[in-house]
Amino acid sequence: MKRIAVTGGIASGKSTFAQLLGELGAKIIDYDQISRVVLAKGTPATAAIAASFGQDIFDAQGALCRSRLAEIVFADEKELAKLNDITHPFITKLAQKSEQKFAAETKDLVIVHDIPLFVGSWLMGQTDYAVLLTAPFDQRIERMVTNRKMNIADARARIAAQMSDAEIAPHVDAVIENTGDLSQLRNFADQLWQNITEDDA
Repeated sequence: MKRIAVTGGIASGKSTFAQLLGELGAKIIDYDQISRVVLAKGTPATAAIAASFGQDIFDAQGALCRSRLAEIVFADEKELAKLNDITHPFITKLAQKSEQKFAAETKDLVIVHDIPLFVGSWLMGQTDYAVLLTAPFDQRIERMVTNRKMNIADARARIAAQMSDAEIAPHVDAVIENTGDLSQLRNFADQLWQNITEDDA
């Protein structure tokens, strides 16, 4: 088994790159998807969030309103850190369970962890290869406004709340500048996949 980490800030193309590796044969563990499971109605994580942030961020049916929570945490780094302290242990546990399930199916496989917050995570020092996706600030803002329908102020706040590329880069094996189109990103994925599989030849 080979463990690959794919990381990057919002709108960097991280998840698209991970999906391209999935098309080539990798098994994908999507941490954004896991976080949605962790933050589903009635979970231990949402109970802890209610205790820390109050009931105002939940709707009438008791489901977490992620947009309200985002308004709080992306405006205050201390609040974001508090949220991460609550959710990360649950997310890590589910990610590890997913990896164990994949590994039990076959030993000869590549598992890609599509993880926004790689630095400081359990994966640090535990990967065969780690790659950072980057893109210029203005290009990321444009993607967020166009593809995610976010307003510019919210987009800027999301980027500002995340660790910078310069802080992440020393902890990865490669940096991919995702400034082109999908075909260019696919070429990067093909090249990485070739490097990974050649190591097994």
